[in-house]
Amino acid sequence: MKDEFYFDFGDELFSGEVVGIVEGEWHGGYAFFNNPEFIEYIGAKTEVTIEGSRRVPLKVNLKGSQRALAELMRCQSEQ
Repeated sequence: MKDEFYFDFGDELFSGEVVGIVEGEWHGGYAFFNNPEFIEYIGAKTEVTIEGSRRVPLKVNLKGSQRALAELMRCQSEQ
């Protein structure tokens, strides 16, 4: 399932194509963005509101995202 979703950080709004995946009880997916600032906002903000075509907003706590991104960058630089 592909859909366009909006990621609202309060002071910045990003949109991207999201591919949903359902495997048994697990629901997830991934999103495509062409704006590198999106990753910076994930690390710098504490919450994001995500909304798709169903217009049901989902608030996501981003606590720990900055540390996770720093570790990801460290791992990638070692490869």
